[in-house]
Amino acid sequence: MLLLQTTQAAQSGWDNLRDWISTLGSLGAALLAAVAFFWGLRGRRDRAWAELSHQARRVVAWVETIKRQGPLTSPARWPFLAVIIQNNSEEPIHDQD
Repeated sequence: MLLLQTTQAAQSGWDNLRDWISTLGSLGAALLAAVAFFWGLRGRRDRAWAELSHQARRVVAWVETIKRQGPLTSPARWPFLAVIIQNNSEEPIHDQD
């Protein structure tokens, strides 16, 4: 028992400092790895968004009023609306869900 107490008491202040430096280095490395991981995720997300918006800028939609032929009093003569979608991109338009 006396030998164990003597050995523990013999540790210098430098041993304690080395432990702190080692701990801070490990925490710094873990923090750097986490930042690099999330930075990589952000880059992939930005590239995917840029690709999607590149296609979206080439798709155009508008509404036109189309008059029908027929008697003036007939509901068949009333105009109706048509939605026109023009895809100028190379990719098809579809729902991603």
